[in-house]
Amino acid sequence: MNKIGIFFFSSLKAPTGASTVLRNILLGFDKSNKFSMEIFALDSNNQSRKIAKGFLVVKYNINNFLKKALHFTLTFLSKYSFVFSKYYVYLKYHRNAKTVIQKNIDKVSGLDILFFHDIITPYEFKDKYFKEWKSKKKVIVLHTNGSALKMLFDYFPLLYKNTKTRKFYKEDVALSVLNDMDKIILLSELAQRKFAKIYPELTSKTEVVQNGVNKRKVSKKEIVRSKLVFTTVGTVCKRKGHDILIDAILEMSNLERAAFEFNIIGDGKIKDSLEKICNINDINNVNFLGVSYDVDHYLESTDCFVLASRDEGLPMAIIEAMSFGIPIIASNVGGVPDLVYANVNGYLISPANSSELKNSILDFINCTKQKKIELGENSRKIFNENFTQSTMIDKYKRIFKDVLMKKG
Repeated sequence: MNKIGIFFFSSLKAPTGASTVLRNILLGFDKSNKFSMEIFALDSNNQSRKIAKGFLVVKYNINNFLKKALHFTLTFLSKYSFVFSKYYVYLKYHRNAKTVIQKNIDKVSGLDILFFHDIITPYEFKDKYFKEWKSKKKVIVLHTNGSALKMLFDYFPLLYKNTKTRKFYKEDVALSVLNDMDKIILLSELAQRKFAKIYPELTSKTEVVQNGVNKRKVSKKEIVRSKLVFTTVGTVCKRKGHDILIDAILEMSNLERAAFEFNIIGDGKIKDSLEKICNINDINNVNFLGVSYDVDHYLESTDCFVLASRDEGLPMAIIEAMSFGIPIIASNVGGVPDLVYANVNGYLISPANSSELKNSILDFINCTKQKKIELGENSRKIFNENFTQSTMIDKYKRIFKDVLMKKG
């Protein structure tokens, strides 16, 4: 049996898209008799399967509170200071990656493939353990729209503005890592095409594997309630377009807002400011629910899922909503058009366009009950045909088999 090790700089328990993907991949490979997999993350401690199955969750204590406070402080300071930007990126990415690698380097000898889901961890691996790096096959997944560094530079624009730092990440980090990969996985054909424009010499190494989640047994219980329920899930930030969402709701009349409730699940640096905007403007139909480790509970009673992102790879939040047979309203960015088809299972809107978002929400509210049912059924159908866990795992198995057969 071939052994695959995922080295991941962050927390496997985190309610983020990348962590959700990793949990689904791990559990999917548990059914394989040809490959075994282990995830080495900040919090795994040889218990990655318990985490993936939801048996271990975050326990909040004073340390969690202090870490969160430090995170928001450094995030704020990073907007205005290159020094703080560089320091925060070191703490959040580089130092964490080093910690994960150092704690688990003794396990590398038993692995056949090193499997990465970010660009910083493989850089630190190559830099500190070059002998082990050269001896193993390597595969990376870019959870982006095709640019290995877009999210980093979007979150920390001062790093991009500094010529020396920009060159370091583009050449010493990204190019150095990608050149050594046996396979580079993109999440959509759009991302693959964009990657080819940025790194034309690496195009032959790329493959597309769309994210997938396990099929759910969805009950068709009819819930009677006076208001429709909209839900969005994700880090509350400008990248995910939560400010656009609030702007869209602000543009509505009191009568229009009275027809629905909106659940915002997640935490992030603009959450507090958006709550204040809602309070000042007497917006009382928006519920800021914070981080939840039981998102399914909310999706079961959701009529329509919304993701107003400015940028995406292939969002797991939409795929999970589709698995429940929920209609979708989402921005036409990244791999979203692979998931959402206008007037088939939802609405595709222009990014950063609050008026289009407002009109789509009102259109869904006002469409017939039968139309709502059809949109939901189509969502479930598209999910079953393209975005299940088994479909994703089958593609990865083929890629791993090809990588292991490749000489050199």
